[in-house]
Amino acid sequence: MLVEKDRGTPTISRMRMIYLVESNLNFVTRLMWGREFMKHNEKFTQFHDNQYGGRQGRQGVSAALNKKITIDMARHYKETWF
Repeated sequence: MLVEKDRGTPTISRMRMIYLVESNLNFVTRLMWGREFMKHNEKFTQFHDNQYGGRQGRQGVSAALNKKITIDMARHYKETWF
C-alpha cells in the first residue's frame, strides 16, 4: 500500500510504502517459536523461580498476589511486635 508523503503530489518518489502483514502471521510465529522456546528453557531450567508469566503451572497474577501478601504480612508483624 502506498500513502502520499505530501498531499497533492502523488509522484512515486514522494510515496511512503506501508507493508500490511496479516495478524495470522504473528499467531503462527508465536505458536512455532514461542512454545518451542518455552519448552526448551523449561527443560534446561533456564528460568529463575521468580519468573511467573507464560510458564507451565504459573500465572502472572500470582506474582502480584505474592507481593501483596508479603507486604501485608510485614505490616502486620511490624504492628504486633512493637
